[in-house]
Amino acid sequence: MAGICGTIHLESGAGADDRLDAMLERLAHRGARDGRVRWGPIRFGCVDPEVAQVWPPRGSETPHVACAVLDGRIDNAPDLAAALARHGVQGTANHAQLLSAGFAREGSDFLARVQGSFAAAIHDPASKTTWLVRDPVGTRPLYLHRSRGRILFASEIRALLGDPAVRREIDPDQLRVLLALGFNPAPHTLLKGIHKMPPGHLVRIDPSGVRSVRYDAPAPADPDELSFDDAVEAYRATLRRVVRRCAGESTGILLSGGPDSAALLLLHRKGGGTATTYTAGFPDLQEEDDERVSAWQAAHALGTLHRERKVAIDEIGALFLAVARIVEEPVGASWMPPFHRLLEVPSGQVQTIWTGQGAGALHGEGDAWRWLQVGEWVAGLPERVGGLLGGVALRFGGIRPEYAKSRLIAVRDERERILSSFFLFEESELDRLLRPGNRGDRQTVRRGLERWREAVEDWEPLAQGLH
Repeated sequence: MAGICGTIHLESGAGADDRLDAMLERLAHRGARDGRVRWGPIRFGCVDPEVAQVWPPRGSETPHVACAVLDGRIDNAPDLAAALARHGVQGTANHAQLLSAGFAREGSDFLARVQGSFAAAIHDPASKTTWLVRDPVGTRPLYLHRSRGRILFASEIRALLGDPAVRREIDPDQLRVLLALGFNPAPHTLLKGIHKMPPGHLVRIDPSGVRSVRYDAPAPADPDELSFDDAVEAYRATLRRVVRRCAGESTGILLSGGPDSAALLLLHRKGGGTATTYTAGFPDLQEEDDERVSAWQAAHALGTLHRERKVAIDEIGALFLAVARIVEEPVGASWMPPFHRLLEVPSGQVQTIWTGQGAGALHGEGDAWRWLQVGEWVAGLPERVGGLLGGVALRFGGIRPEYAKSRLIAVRDERERILSSFFLFEESELDRLLRPGNRGDRQTVRRGLERWREAVEDWEPLAQGLH
């Protein structure tokens, strides 16, 4: 675990301050301090020398070299370094140095060739430009706070709160979004004035102003370009490529026995990799609710070293408190307490942990997927048939109530099934979730939800599913 933070003064003549030191102190749990950069109005810092990097190293600053702090990694760093070397740019083994050199030469266009998981800040003194960047998938978080005179950024909200000027005030509209969705979609957070950079975005700060743009927008979909089978195959190819790229000598996989985590393990093993698998089990539950048996079967079939961690029901309450101290933003997810306990097992044993959490529907797991298949059978019939099937399923099929009137049940177009996951609730159900009487404006919340959905309507189906 690593972290970066910094202050960017928007007004000339800003003097030195101690905000960077206070922010770094609040990231101390992420590792030992690695370095910092102080350039006039720019103050950057990072922690954990194994993952976060700073360029130039502390004590070697010059006013003519672009500087950077990076949390994460650039997977195709050797290829990018070789390309820059052909243009006379040398010494780019450090990923932060590579990013600063690429931006100094090409500006933000350099990102079109960068692959990896990272959050970064880059400053080019020649053009007096600073960029804040988050990778296309959003693997590494980056939070921002802007006042009239400066911008603060950090890997965690708690680092921003190291500045006494940052208010601790809940946004009531975002509280209602959190209760509706279980999380706050970027760029919003639960606190007023604190925003998180959306994945695939960069913020450019220069003498002309501050601008936020998306640098990794998928191309709009062509209705005749991609069939559903093609979209499925494209997803498989993408998953294989990512597994190959991210595989390492010390890989652990959180294994439930379901198709999502088993798919990751199978692809990893087919590529010749070895892995240790881990499973959380609940001995207080009935066997069908305990994942240990199916996980062991998958691990045995695919030949891994398998470890289990038992979680008793009476532990869950205490685990919620432990999770609350760690999680940066509140998330409505019941799997987080056992997930936290499970991670105690591989701690210090493996460098990388993979999980299939959230991918089950794409791999055919659960009620939602089964009823999508029903939707295919009735795709040519009026949509009200879906509601009828939902009622029958609720009464006789054991489907969960939240799917009973779902638009997942029946859609006319196969490709719409991917987008339909964004319309899980009927309007009447949303009305109950966002009922009047709570704090905040219902219409404001609804507009926010619609903007979150509309952001992907024109993307090709694979991008919609991954989003």
